[in-house]
Amino acid sequence: MAPRIFWDEKIYHKTNLFSPIILFRLEKNCIEKFPEILNNIQQIKDEMKGQGNMDFKKLEKFLNRQKVSFICSIDSENFPNVKAMLKPRKHIGVKEFYFSTNTSSMRVKQYQENPNACIYFYHKGLIKYEGLMLVGKMEVISDQKIKSEIWRPGDKIFYKKGVTDPDYCVLKFSAIKGRYYCDLKTENLDSALFC
Repeated sequence: MAPRIFWDEKIYHKTNLFSPIILFRLEKNCIEKFPEILNNIQQIKDEMKGQGNMDFKKLEKFLNRQKVSFICSIDSENFPNVKAMLKPRKHIGVKEFYFSTNTSSMRVKQYQENPNACIYFYHKGLIKYEGLMLVGKMEVISDQKIKSEIWRPGDKIFYKKGVTDPDYCVLKFSAIKGRYYCDLKTENLDSALFC
């Protein structure tokens, strides 16, 4: 009989760990399999170390599944300010991202004074945490063509005068570097991707 692997939800919540505890329940007649299990775990770790090239299609799929993003600006005292936002209205690969916001917002003022920015996306599953951090520049755009392109019918709730509302603008984020985390491994994204 092969060893059974199970997820102990009670232990996970009691210990409040960020990474899961996976326990092996070994039947009495499977104790001899334990060295084989340890060897398999080591092989998986070795394979993970050997992976070097980021799969950008995988990153795009990850981004497309997200419903929320986090944007970071720098305030007048040079402290970072983070804000949760809905996912970008549009993105071009992992290089350009377009968000809608109010022209009168504090964030817009901060980006006008200091365009240095960071955006972050994450997904937390039962046993897997995945995150993508991108660093770059945020530009405040009031160009009507771009505003119309990312406008959604429900936006009138936020911008009473519609797509031409002067309090409606677009934040365009252009990434210059990034880091991706998944399966206990962090990778710097290839800078050529952002050229």
